[in-house]
Amino acid sequence: MSHEIARAIIEDRLKELRKFSYGALVKLVGQVSCDPLNGPDGGEYQVETEIRWDSNAKSDIRVVVAVDGPTVRLSERIQSEA
Repeated sequence: MSHEIARAIIEDRLKELRKFSYGALVKLVGQVSCDPLNGPDGGEYQVETEIRWDSNAKSDIRVVVAVDGPTVRLSERIQSEA
């Protein structure tokens, strides 16, 4: 797996999550999901998404997305204010 494929998978997941309202993300705080995904190259990847409070509860939310594949692991995070 190349970093380009991993980055594309992460960007797709973050694009989905950016559509959520702050209130919807609050309901997901504390959850970690791990989903299998078939990539554009036909390879199977694991996409882990974690949503948590950035520092203090009821403030900024941190979203971390990581991709595992046969040869690389890559993670990115987004942070935005309410």
